[in-house]
Amino acid sequence: MTLDVESPVPNQAGQVQVVADVAMDPIHTLSERETRQAAQIGAYINVLLVKQQQWVITLRVHSIQARSWTSSEVELV
Repeated sequence: MTLDVESPVPNQAGQVQVVADVAMDPIHTLSERETRQAAQIGAYINVLLVKQQQWVITLRVHSIQARSWTSSEVELV
């Protein structure tokens, strides 16, 4: 299975994206929700690493089911 991959904008470096419920989150299109659900991703935290104005990698921690991430979990990522 292939997840869609977008190149983030460089000024997003260090920003944290926290999604507690992929199925209900309005930032995702129906297609994106279906793809993530098929990959058994119910919730996730994303952090972008950008070096010299170039996107290097996205660190993503995900949960198989929807969940409320605690502030300490978000801080740890």
